[in-house]
Amino acid sequence: MQAIATAPCASPSALPRNLAAVMGGALAPCAATLVLPDDPRPAIGCADLLEPALLGETIARFGAAFPGGDRRAVASLWSQWYFGALMPPVVAAALLLGRDLPVALAGMHVILTPDATPAAMRIPHEGATCAGDDAVTRLEPLVWEHLAPAVDGLAACARLAPRVLWSNAASLYAWIVAEIAHDPSVPAAVVAGAEAVMLRHHWPDGRRNPLHAPPRTAGERRRRVCCLRYLLPQLARCSTCPLTADVI
Repeated sequence: MQAIATAPCASPSALPRNLAAVMGGALAPCAATLVLPDDPRPAIGCADLLEPALLGETIARFGAAFPGGDRRAVASLWSQWYFGALMPPVVAAALLLGRDLPVALAGMHVILTPDATPAAMRIPHEGATCAGDDAVTRLEPLVWEHLAPAVDGLAACARLAPRVLWSNAASLYAWIVAEIAHDPSVPAAVVAGAEAVMLRHHWPDGRRNPLHAPPRTAGERRRRVCCLRYLLPQLARCSTCPLTADVI
């Protein structure tokens, strides 16, 4: 497989400081959503949280802000907060810092706000220098060791189609890449490598690529799968809703 160019691997150093240095613009606040074991806030093991009883209680607590809202829509919205705490700093670490972080579901913890909104993700250590040169290799642990089991567990608990949750993750990845592309300090080859991930229909081993999110038209991205936000009357419909336009 031809390597997809990414930033050169960085030497080990203080992860929070390095993330803050490379995550600019709209990504800047996301640097704080990945923390190390010295963070004193109470946290729940990500694998533990996916136990049906605890996850169901968590979704119900989060859904209290949306009385009468469809439970599937509540779970979808919760997943967007979960992915939003997890994905931006992990993707930035992999593609911009060359850090292979310990992101397997079993080793991570999530910090929740009192209303059960995911606020931050805690990793056990700063990881190591990436072994691979291409974006697909660097993102593989995130996709298959964390996102895949998280999607399966949440989909089963909420009786929600996994494709809805994967669409949430793919849309977020597309946004992250767009923000990286806006940073003039990021080499064009790094941007090209990150974008190439979205254009792949399959992972190198033949599995369907869940981050596949091609543009609908030049310069425009629109979801293929509705996130069900419209079922929560307290919220406005999202700007990329596929129910408002024809979708390829």
